[in-house]
Amino acid sequence: MLQYQTYLLKELTNRKKKNPQFSLRAFANFLDMSPSFLSSILKGKKKPSPNMLNEIFKKLNTNSLISKNIINELVNESSNQYNLELLTDETLEVINNWTHFAILSLAHIRNNESNVSWIAKKLDVGIEQVEASYLRLKRLNLIAEANGRFRQTTKPLHTNATIPSDTIKKCHKNNLTLAIEKLYTVPMESREFCSTTVDVDLKKLPEAKKMINQFKLDLTNFLKSEDSSEVFTLSMQLYPLTRIEKTNA
Repeated sequence: MLQYQTYLLKELTNRKKKNPQFSLRAFANFLDMSPSFLSSILKGKKKPSPNMLNEIFKKLNTNSLISKNIINELVNESSNQYNLELLTDETLEVINNWTHFAILSLAHIRNNESNVSWIAKKLDVGIEQVEASYLRLKRLNLIAEANGRFRQTTKPLHTNATIPSDTIKKCHKNNLTLAIEKLYTVPMESREFCSTTVDVDLKKLPEAKKMINQFKLDLTNFLKSEDSSEVFTLSMQLYPLTRIEKTNA
């Protein structure tokens, strides 16, 4: 049983002691989720996303250190499941330009070349920008060279998006700016831009965010192969168009 299960079960038990009429349904309503979904979480049949846990802890006024430890356990457990490595905010601050991640992906392409001219041509950017990013990745021991090739020395990297971070926001902004450029410079057959507007039940939002992250991982694994030859970015956004009013629990 993971920490979040133990914590939520203890919270439910304590509330029942104070009020024998307090039920799982009442607890689920308080947490803005369906009783069936909460029951599945407590039984370990479903896992909440880190973002969902963060919202739950806010509603429960959980101590920040406790919530951080529990969320980190979930993130690390998910990282092990998908063979990922958590990227610290400190490292992300250094390599937040998109070229760093593009170079890391190029490291998985067969017959890559460990020279900045080849990388700059492949990414269609200036040699100086590539050289700075490449040397920075080497200095951080994120790539290594051998026999004229280079490889990533770590598992695929990911970030903990549950805690607000100006660095992560900067990365998202860079990706959005790059996406605008690619919208006009990349042929339609080599890109996919789509969007939809939908009315939303806010209680379903945490699960929706979890589904988006799951889709990202599944599609990433689908696209990769030993024959990979190019590097793409998959970027998704889900945001409100209406003003969400804060309500007291």
